[in-house]
Amino acid sequence: MKRLLINIRGTNGSGKSTIPILLIQSDDESYVISKPYKQRMKKILTICPNHKIVILGEYSNQTGGLDKFPNKAFTEKVLRYAINKFPEYSIIMEGILAATTYSTYAELFKNVQDEYGIQPVVYYFMPPVETCIERIKKRNGGKEFKEDLVIAKYGMMKRGIKKFDEAGDFPVVVVDNSRTKKSFALQQFFDKLEHIDL
Repeated sequence: MKRLLINIRGTNGSGKSTIPILLIQSDDESYVISKPYKQRMKKILTICPNHKIVILGEYSNQTGGLDKFPNKAFTEKVLRYAINKFPEYSIIMEGILAATTYSTYAELFKNVQDEYGIQPVVYYFMPPVETCIERIKKRNGGKEFKEDLVIAKYGMMKRGIKKFDEAGDFPVVVVDNSRTKKSFALQQFFDKLEHIDL
């Protein structure tokens, strides 16, 4: 398979963090790379050698990936480091900002594609918004949360899909994973990537 830069997108409760977590759990040789940042060590990458995949960030709990990065400039620096440090590995970036913003990340993807020859793929998890809300309720133990924000972000995902489709710069994969069992989620992910038109 061609070397890919996979941007996993979806609203809260869509299951976007499930893929990196499953990748790490299924690779007994996975490890985390830390680098100094503001006089402390910051976990910046998780390496899955058996899958030949680098994941931006780490997942010691449910909030991981890019959600633990301070800003976009830091994200870009880590991304370029990963591309150079692991030239044969595909890269996954997942986090709420990289899921909701179009122009900034579309420009970044285009730049690294031109500079390094890596192929960006925009991968959306789009189960029905009601499914996302139910998953959050289950995860939160029934505690109240702002459902309208989840619905708003879901709308942003739909607009983002349309923008990426209309631009036509990168392959866009849209998956309804509402009926996908967790045990099959990783296989489904790889199957979808295998069959995209590059």
